[in-house]
Formats: sequence, C-alpha cells, structure tokens
Amino acid sequence: MPVSERLSHYSPLVNERAVRARPSAYTDWLPESTVEVPTDPTVPMAPEIAAEPADQAINLTLVPPAFNTDGSPCRDFREFQVFYAYAPGIDPDDPQTYVGSFYTSSTQHTFPTEATCYFRAVAWDRYGNRSAPSAEASATPTSQEFAPAVDDYAQNIAGVYVGRGMIGIEFQPPKSTWVRWTGWKLYVDVNTGSGWPGSWTLVYAGQEPGFLHKGLNENYRYRYRLSVTAEGGVETNGTIADNNGQGYRPNASDNSAILGRIIFAERVIATTEMISRTFRGGILQSLNWGSSAGTEFNLDAGTFRIGGSQSPKLSWDGSTLTVVGNINVTGGNVPYSYVTGGPPANADNTASAIGAGIITAGRLELGSGGSVKAGIDGAGTSDSSIRFWAGATYANRASAPFRVTQGGALVAT
Repeated sequence: MPVSERLSHYSPLVNERAVRARPSAYTDWLPESTVEVPTDPTVPMAPEIAAEPADQAINLTLVPPAFNTDGSPCRDFREFQVFYAYAPGIDPDDPQTYVGSFYTSSTQHTFPTEATCYFRAVAWDRYGNRSAPSAEASATPTSQEFAPAVDDYAQNIAGVYVGRGMIGIEFQPPKSTWVRWTGWKLYVDVNTGSGWPGSWTLVYAGQEPGFLHKGLNENYRYRYRLSVTAEGGVETNGTIADNNGQGYRPNASDNSAILGRIIFAERVIATTEMISRTFRGGILQSLNWGSSAGTEFNLDAGTFRIGGSQSPKLSWDGSTLTVVGNINVTGGNVPYSYVTGGPPANADNTASAIGAGIITAGRLELGSGGSVKAGIDGAGTSDSSIRFWAGATYANRASAPFRVTQGGALVAT
C-alpha cells in the first residue's frame, strides 16, 4: 500500500487549542496535542457608508476599513453588517432603534424601498471583532413619473337607456393602458325642434360607471358626447351617441326600459335577493352594520371590517391585517409565525413557518430574567454567519466563547 508523502497540513484556526490527527483510515488517532493559537485582539476602524436615491430603491456604497484602531493595517476584514431604520438615531446595540440588518461583503448594494431610510454599518473581521458603527447615511428613493395618457374608445358610451323624463347613459370601463386617468366628462346637446344647435353643455364629471340624466322634456331629443380626462387637464375629443342622428327622446311609457342592461337609481332596495354577475360600487355594508356589529367592505379603498366599526374582530386597512381572537389552522403552513409584538429585530422572517411536523424560525434565544446568553440564529447567508452561540448576547454572538458558523466552523474557548 503506497504511503502518502504529505507530512504537513495547514488548517486555519481561530482560538482553537485542542488538536488530534489521524494519518489514514487504516490507523488509530494519534494522541491529542495542545496547540496555542494566537488571537487577534485588534478591532477594525469603522467602515464608511454612502446612500444615493434610485428608482424605488436606495443604492449603498460601502468602504471597508483600511486600518485597525491601533493603527495596524486591517488585513482580516470579513464582511459588513448594515443596520437600517425609517427614522434617524440607529444604535447597533439597541434593537429598538432599527428595523433590521443584513450582512454583505460587497461594496455595492441596492436596497429596495419606497420610503426614506437611514443606515449605519459596522465591519467584522474573521476573528469576530466588530468595529464601531459608521456615520449615519440616509436617502429617499425616487419614483418614476409617467405622463398622463388616455384615449377614446371607438364609442365611449356603452349604452343609452330611455325612460319617462329621464335617460340613462352607461360608460365603458376604464382601459388598463390609461395613465393617471381622472374620470369622464359627459356633455349634452338638445334639439328642441329646430335641429341640433351644437351647444354642448357639461352635465357630469367624475369616475362613476354611468349617469342618470333626469328632469328632461319628453318632447325634446337629446344626444351625448363623452370624453376621457386625465391629470393636468388632459381631455380627449370624446365620442358622440346620437341614435344615428335622431337623438334620444325620453317619452317611454314608464322607466322599465331603463333597466335593460344597467340600473340607474339613487337607491335600490331588494327585499329578498339581488343577483348580479358583476357588481360595481363603492361600499358594501350589512344590514346590522354599527359600532359593534356587522360587516363593511370598501371596494374603492380595498379595506374591510368584520365585527363593527369601533373594535372589529377582523379587519384590513390596506396595509395591516388585524385579528382579535385565535387563529385555528387544520392543515398547511402558518408562515411568519411569531408571538405578539412582531418578530425580533434581525429575524430572518422569510424562514418562519410551522407545519408538516417542522418548525423553522428566524431566531431562537435562550435565557432567563431578561438576560439572553445563548441561541440559534437564521439571519445571514454567508458561511461565516453565526448559527449557534453561547456565552454572549445576540449583538455579540460573533465573538461568543462558543459559536458555530453556517460553514461548519466551531469555536469553543
């Protein structure tokens, strides 16, 4: 059997002191040897950080420290830890002053956001020494502005319905391609018996799906022009509905004809049931709607409240879903599961879930009496990210006496 000619091996150690070797799979382990590995107590200088606005984001530029605090060159820089918040005054040692943080070894980073953000960074070396924080930087992202853009349908008016002394005009739905649309403008031209004067009079401006023109003379004829409007006073030429030049005469025997395809009314009461394939409106409310009971859906705002207006049991205000009571899950996963008060700062929320017999979480801290000195952390994606630590606070986990990195390195001092 050939014998390896390699008699030495280099392995980087950090604060390691106990070493055992096994020459091959066919031999026993050699006696344990004690090796004193010198540590590096030098602390890096604070890094630099700059923030520049971008489209719905902030571009960060990071500069690693060139020297340590004792003046020696910093040759063992590992990565940055960037803290961010929506208000100034970030203190990396106080989780209440920032929203979260992330690790990166890159000097360029794009931070997606639509709000003004504040940043501070610290530098870590490969021995777990953390620098003082950088100066605070902030920026406000920009948003791309689009010029108003609307156009006419071949016919903007979807239908005209004649009743007795009234005419209902149905509009087309807004196009998805319209930009900064503000609504419609409906004009009327009246033929009293002497032809069309062409004196268009504005009778409606708004975003409703139609208009009920009331109080009309049954002996006159009416035609309508509907235009599209956008921000900045933009208005299209519009299209005309005139019944092939004859106009519309509101002399029906009653108003049942106005119910052909669309209902125009100030109030509709259905005593038994109302059936509709498509409902277009603003607010839906239950009959018992009040301060402590009932249900309301605001279709325009995209919000709802169930259980009354003052203290609803379930509500969505457009950004926050609020539940008063318990949530029972009989199957599937519950993502973002954490106790009341929200996740801890720095938690890797994308990994928090309970289901299928598995519990995954961003961070698990162990301690008593408000003193946390051990835990499991899921934040960070590099091999140097700390996964287990003991003997230090969360903020100082990278220099804890016992720690295990994502890459599998074990430190025990």
